[in-house]
Amino acid sequence: MAFPELERRTNLSQLEFIRRYLRGNRPVVVSDGARDWKAVGRWTPEYFKELLGNEEVNLQGHYFEVTGRTTFGKYIDSLPTSRQPEVPGAPRVVPYLRWSDEGGFTDKLFALVKEDWGRPYFLPSYFYIHPPVLYSDPTRFRYPAAGVYFSGPGAVTRLHADSGISNAVVCQVYGHKRCIIIAPDELHLFPDLSTRQPVPEHLPEHAQSYRGARVMETTIGPGDVLFVPANWLHEVYTIDRSISLTYNFAHTTEAARYLPFAIHHVGGEQAQKIPFPGVRKAAQTLLDGYARIGRALGFEGL
Repeated sequence: MAFPELERRTNLSQLEFIRRYLRGNRPVVVSDGARDWKAVGRWTPEYFKELLGNEEVNLQGHYFEVTGRTTFGKYIDSLPTSRQPEVPGAPRVVPYLRWSDEGGFTDKLFALVKEDWGRPYFLPSYFYIHPPVLYSDPTRFRYPAAGVYFSGPGAVTRLHADSGISNAVVCQVYGHKRCIIIAPDELHLFPDLSTRQPVPEHLPEHAQSYRGARVMETTIGPGDVLFVPANWLHEVYTIDRSISLTYNFAHTTEAARYLPFAIHHVGGEQAQKIPFPGVRKAAQTLLDGYARIGRALGFEGL
């Protein structure tokens, strides 16, 4: 590997996870994170093709912009089994299926497989603020940004930080992915983050594309769960045909950091509905001031 390896753990207790990684805002790979899942060993591209092959799906490129539409079965048939050669001067964007809500594909998929997976054992069982639930069971309804991702070798999710100041888990079920992780305090090195394009791994310019940032990396395989804390940058390269499940969350132990964001943005949406312009402006000014105080105190982790 070109960069230092991300920390790996097994048999991680919920208490240690909360103290060391969640509150510590530290990424980690839990190698047995999906140890109780039926999905590991059951989910394959062909398995899902049998279940959902005729469903229409949207495809994406290096990020979440829609680049095409086809049937799920045709998409699975199109996945290469090995990395395809690059065409000089024409970077190849391998189609990626992250989620496809148009037509309800992702909802149908989750309904079919709800007995195959569950909350990774090391994540807290209780007291979440995003989504606002007492007991965490992500199979009962869609958590924020929940999706099952399908991709082939050479597919990339470009460098980004998840929105909403929430944490993410990437649960690898089938195949392998190489994940690049960069701390939030390195964000200033990427002023072009929203337009930056990934550099293929095999090119010598790949390592240089991270501009001297302190980078960690890991390769995740079946059964691994990668925890990406709020605001951490990450870029993901698919090595072979891959199936991952991912979702976002925030826990009550992060309330001091998360609530300024939640109150500002959720409250701001409600403030815009106030029919009286003067009151609406005053409410928004109050919310903006609250958010600035939160940022100044470092509560939002920004």
